[in-house]
Amino acid sequence: MSMLSIEYRESDRRALIAWTPEDASAPWLDVLRRLLFDHTDDATQEDGYHISLPWWSFVALRNQLLDIFKGYGLSPGSGLSIGVGAAQLLRQSKRSADGYALATTAHTVSDTALRTRLKELGFSRDLSPEQARNVSKIAALPAAATFSVPGAGKTTEALSTFFYRAHVDERLLVVAPKNAFAAWDEQIKDCMPHLNAEFARLRSGKDKIAKQLDDDPRFMLITYQQLARIPDLMAAHCARHKVHVYLDESHRIKSGVAKQTARAALALSCLPVGKLIMSGTPMPQSTDDLIPQFAFLYPEIAANADTVVELIRPVYVRTNKKELGLPPVTRVIAQLPMSPVQHELYKLMKFEVAREAASALSISNKQAFRALGRSVARLLQFVSNPALLSAELSFAHADLLTAVLAEGDGPKLKYVLKRARQLTRDGHKVLIWSSFVRNVEYIAERLADLGA
Repeated sequence: MSMLSIEYRESDRRALIAWTPEDASAPWLDVLRRLLFDHTDDATQEDGYHISLPWWSFVALRNQLLDIFKGYGLSPGSGLSIGVGAAQLLRQSKRSADGYALATTAHTVSDTALRTRLKELGFSRDLSPEQARNVSKIAALPAAATFSVPGAGKTTEALSTFFYRAHVDERLLVVAPKNAFAAWDEQIKDCMPHLNAEFARLRSGKDKIAKQLDDDPRFMLITYQQLARIPDLMAAHCARHKVHVYLDESHRIKSGVAKQTARAALALSCLPVGKLIMSGTPMPQSTDDLIPQFAFLYPEIAANADTVVELIRPVYVRTNKKELGLPPVTRVIAQLPMSPVQHELYKLMKFEVAREAASALSISNKQAFRALGRSVARLLQFVSNPALLSAELSFAHADLLTAVLAEGDGPKLKYVLKRARQLTRDGHKVLIWSSFVRNVEYIAERLADLGA
């Protein structure tokens, strides 16, 4: 019997599209195949009669699929079979799609209602006018984005949104880089001190995380890398419980299905009761970076480079630098001459890099470009601190390097150390940036008496 079937495969959260041998020459089959494979690189022909693709990617094609079914006279019970799990999720997707339509015209929560509700909940932090404006909007949406600049208080916005929206039986899962964990711990204590709440840090492998999830913590933190290792475990937890999922530094999923970390986050997109993405730099390279982030929020709404900016506009908020009232930045460039010996060695190294660049450009070889990148990095290291090259046993100009190192700290390091002490004596706080870890370690050691 001729029949096209659609199932939801829970084991890997993929849509499974199947047909019978009788359908091999059906006119809709080539149209269906072309739609699925043109839409996503993650569609897989599993055998002669099955194609699978991520469920979040499948539901984004819901309208196009419906057009195909109508065009070829396919309907449930008449050439089309939809499994129970798939039907349930499709109904949920319809509600989510309708939710986006409502979001574009949603009324914001009034400032008074927001502050009153947060006060009743024991939220102790007083939101700034910009934070209250942002939360008033995103708290009214099932899925939203905050793209405020660093320092604007996105974590406070996120927590106030969660506590305003969530019922007592709902949880919060934050996916974040490890260096952001401490901020979430600090902020939840500052915002809701009476709860004595802590985030359970989901780490140390699948077995340990499974035990942590068995305890059903209300607040959870996991890194993008760890999520990618246990996507099934986290999806099962989000399916069993009412969970809000927040992506901190959401631009980390900008690669979409091309990377495992992004795939794992996108695979959760159909499960949460609430979603928020957070980034101060949502488009680090191009508008294409927004597509996976919007797909996490509203996987049912198809987006591309031409449409994604307009699609995300109704569901995001942003506080810009000007609104923070920051004083203007004063930049002072200190030009430091090299010592004669250092300059001589620098000229030799620069000549070698230039020659290597000419070779790499002429042969267009990836390995040559990588080698060139390493050589440029060595040149930058040498200018920053000649001692960074001291461990290179095969350095071509060892005698000159020895002479440079005998002069002690290079001009840049001498200047940085002296200037840091001057500023500290004058009562200033000093933040020193370096691209090189060993520089950071060395400077910290030299300024240890200042508490560096």
